[in-house]
Amino acid sequence: MSQVRVCPLWAWTNGSTGGDVELSVTADQPETVPDPNANETAVPIAVVAARADVSITLPSAPFTPFVVGQPRNVRLRATNLGGATTTPTVTFTAPAGWVVTPVSPSCTALAQVVTCDGWPLAENRSIDFDVTLEAVVPDPGVELLASVSGDLPDPDPASNQTEVTVDGVAEEVDLGLSVDAAAVPSTPGVVTHQYRIANGGPARATA
Repeated sequence: MSQVRVCPLWAWTNGSTGGDVELSVTADQPETVPDPNANETAVPIAVVAARADVSITLPSAPFTPFVVGQPRNVRLRATNLGGATTTPTVTFTAPAGWVVTPVSPSCTALAQVVTCDGWPLAENRSIDFDVTLEAVVPDPGVELLASVSGDLPDPDPASNQTEVTVDGVAEEVDLGLSVDAAAVPSTPGVVTHQYRIANGGPARATA
């Protein structure tokens, strides 16, 4: 009995667009019967560039309303959902007039925009970046916008951006009431108490 084995092995270099792979088969015995099937064939192979599907999320969302003057941490998460290893860059845009401060060492801020530079990220792995965000005036609702890009083509760019709504920004006050312990009669039969109202802030209040 003749044994036939075909073991094709090939590799493509970067920048190659593909071509024809030629396969041939031989046996360890001579072919004594005419065979209509050819012993050689060429298979066209197309080579595409490496790809990576990156996505961006804000894992702390949904957010409760922000309070004026109280900074809050916002986490940005870049994930390689599949494909080759890629290096992501994350961008976070704060609402106009808000104070945004990078926390992660690889993040920098320019006005309302924070840019975070990642490092090589393998498939199904994530990188977290942190910023603090502070509202300076009340607002009925704002949008937090984050995006991510990689150094490879992305087959699904729909997941490269996320927009999270913050339902309102409130001012907060801390009111306290105290009464003088010693009441001194101002006139016979009349006792006068002194009440003191204090506001611990941070917002202003009208008593």
